[in-house]
Amino acid sequence: MAKLVIIIPSDQLQPSGTDGESIAAGFKIFGRLSKPSGRVASTFEFSEAGDALRTDAAFASGQITVPLEPGLYRLVLIVKDIGSGRTGTEGTSVKVAIFEELAANQ
Repeated sequence: MAKLVIIIPSDQLQPSGTDGESIAAGFKIFGRLSKPSGRVASTFEFSEAGDALRTDAAFASGQITVPLEPGLYRLVLIVKDIGSGRTGTEGTSVKVAIFEELAANQ
C-alpha cells in the first residue's frame, strides 16, 4: 500500500466569498498512476469541501492510499478549484520501495 499526500498551496485556491478572506470553496482531484510502459496501474478521484480545509495553515491537503506493487510509477494529477472553476495539471515520478529498502533506511 502506498500513501499519497497531495498538497495544494492555499493561495492557489479561490476564496468562496467575495471578501477575499473567506475559506476556499474546495477542490476536486483526479489522479492516474501508470507504469513506465504506460499501463495504468490505478486511478483515483476525491474532493474536499471548503469547510473541511484547514484554514490555520498555508496548505490544503488530501491523502489517498493506493495498492501498488514496488516499482517506479508516473503520477498525473488534475485539480479543479471549485470556487473559480480553474483547473491545473501536475505530473511526477513515484517510487514505491520494497520492504527491504525501507528496513535498511531505518
